[in-house]
Amino acid sequence: MEVVTLTNGCEESAPLVAVVRLGLSKLLSGERGLNGILAVYEVAKLARDPEHHIFSRVQFDLLRDLQWVEGTELQPVMNSSVRNIIACAIEFHGEEPCLVDPRVV
Repeated sequence: MEVVTLTNGCEESAPLVAVVRLGLSKLLSGERGLNGILAVYEVAKLARDPEHHIFSRVQFDLLRDLQWVEGTELQPVMNSSVRNIIACAIEFHGEEPCLVDPRVV
């Protein structure tokens, strides 16, 4: 299986990186409405701060359906690989989440 190096130095499966990036892209595109964009904001904050509480059950359910989080919105848990990818793939411009390439090129 192909492995890629992320900008934080971690190595992750290339197919997993591609799938997570695709999911983030679809959510940010507004395909799931404002809740998708808010879900990206919440999961990016959670990737940076494991103590972060997801604001809404709707966003939590969206992220759980993608299998990016489990637990509850007050105590969400992320897989370490998904956490690494999202932490590298989302940058904030002010409070707006923006998708970037998480791979070292």
